[in-house]
Amino acid sequence: ATMGERAATKIEADALLVRVGAYYHDIGKLTQPHMYIENQSEGVNPHEDLDPKTSAALIQEHVIQGVELARHHRLPPQVREFIPEHHVTRLATYFFRKASRSNPDLEPGPFTYAGPRPQSRETAIIMMADSCEAVVRSSNRRDVETIDRLVDAVINERLSEHQFDDCDLTLRQLHTIGDSFKVTLQGVYHPR
Repeated sequence: ATMGERAATKIEADALLVRVGAYYHDIGKLTQPHMYIENQSEGVNPHEDLDPKTSAALIQEHVIQGVELARHHRLPPQVREFIPEHHVTRLATYFFRKASRSNPDLEPGPFTYAGPRPQSRETAIIMMADSCEAVVRSSNRRDVETIDRLVDAVINERLSEHQFDDCDLTLRQLHTIGDSFKVTLQGVYHPR
């Protein structure tokens, strides 16, 4: 939320909407919290006993469940949009790669989120913030150069995948957002 809000302010997007969207973008995880690594404090990962296709379907389910929860609790439409748009039309990459090891000709369809791609600058910011934070958190190195490289890689990858084609972000704004993320993440992971 803080990363997104700061970046939104820098490009004069709706910073409050970004913060609120960040709070709600993963509410679907509430239906099966044990399926997500951030909630597996005892080291028990149920995905170890599942085939990758089933795991991908369960992970993708948090988007569907999130939209249902948001409607049920009457969240405003502009907040609900963050839920399906934060994973865009990307692969559940980990599970696709795992399944591809035994079947190199595997079709990506069952491992692909339904999307849509971000329809607004605000949902695009959270899509990027969510990915950048996860990539940096999972990295073994978090020095300034590594954080810069990881943030740039995430944004460039989304750009090459045409994930920004349905929103009105400019290249200059993407650069500004990336710089803002870098400052925030460097502050979080700065050695003390």
